[in-house]
Amino acid sequence: MAIESIDGARALLHGPGGCRKNALALASKSFSRPKERNPEEFMKPYFYGNPRFPCTYVEADDYVMGAQKKLIDALKTVGSVNDELLVVICSSGASIIGDDISGAIKEAGLEDRCFSFDKTMEAGTVGEGFDRTIESVIEWQNAAKVPKKDKTVNLLGISVLMKDWRSAVKDLKHLLELMGIGVLCIPGAGCTLSDLKESVAASANLVVYPEYCRATAACYEKEHGIPAIVSEDGMPVGFDATESWIKKVAAHFGVSPDPALSAVNEQRRRAAICLMSSRGFSAEGEEFAVRADLSIAYPLVKWLYSYLSMVPTSVIVTDSGDAAMMSRLEAFLDKIGCRDSLGAPMPLYVKAFLGDGNSTQIEEIKGNVYRGVDICHPSIMRTDFISKPIVGPTGALYILDEIMR
Repeated sequence: MAIESIDGARALLHGPGGCRKNALALASKSFSRPKERNPEEFMKPYFYGNPRFPCTYVEADDYVMGAQKKLIDALKTVGSVNDELLVVICSSGASIIGDDISGAIKEAGLEDRCFSFDKTMEAGTVGEGFDRTIESVIEWQNAAKVPKKDKTVNLLGISVLMKDWRSAVKDLKHLLELMGIGVLCIPGAGCTLSDLKESVAASANLVVYPEYCRATAACYEKEHGIPAIVSEDGMPVGFDATESWIKKVAAHFGVSPDPALSAVNEQRRRAAICLMSSRGFSAEGEEFAVRADLSIAYPLVKWLYSYLSMVPTSVIVTDSGDAAMMSRLEAFLDKIGCRDSLGAPMPLYVKAFLGDGNSTQIEEIKGNVYRGVDICHPSIMRTDFISKPIVGPTGALYILDEIMR
């Protein structure tokens, strides 16, 4: 998905056709490409009418005899589409065949716009795989060092897998523009290869979702001297964490955070009016469960407790790679007397369950939760027509709307 998130890049899957099925559905939902909707243009081998994730369709005999010739033919066919970048990704099964991927790329005449991953990434998390892939593309481009553009940034960690990533981008860019800060590139969220090349001129990288950009941020800093700005309060989820993120950015650039904070406060006032006028359901004292990566779970738990007076009974962290932030989460839960909720399974019934879209919808249908709130991938079962990001002031309103609806 990281390769397919770059406009002008395409991933060639070297593996069985079954590995392509779910990836097609995910790609179509997460980052559609309207200009590729003519199936006749892709009625050729390896595509078979669908432009996303062309596949070599490795079969049983290929595991014994090898699939080198098939791979070379696939590279020539897929390469004829004239993408700016083609990346060969081996399935875990195909990787044991021992095909010479580099040799196949050379024989297909694609050395200048094609590379492959030497290893599969099934062992890590989705975020780690996405991150390492974006890092690899930046390294492959090998862009020259250039002078930095004042008050410009890249937004790191936002991916096409993020809940309503387009609205998230719009919201955060607006907050930055209010402080006079421009965005050059958002690697992993609909950028082009030209955007990635220009990204090395940014004066800083703003980390939005650490679990999806640790390696990428390190690469930018090592190769191009671009520092990463990371908020200790995690992602800008909820009003409080959004304000912390804004202040961190403003302090780095020496600008006033007030215009952006005013935009957040405007939505705070709207939320307060809605809460005061609500009838029936009250969140105060109600139990909630969270299942998400640490940088989402930490600010979310703090905000729901302090803002809605809700009580966490199950906090399951799916990626806890930041030891310092994990300690802060533990300390906060200790402070409010809810330390036992960390890692505890979800109770038989809670008022609100915030997690991946598929699980929250299933639990709501089963009657195990009163409100299921979609805050992260995967959420194939849901289709949203209005803005529903989880970050920024709009994200805060979305979460409140889902809990209080």
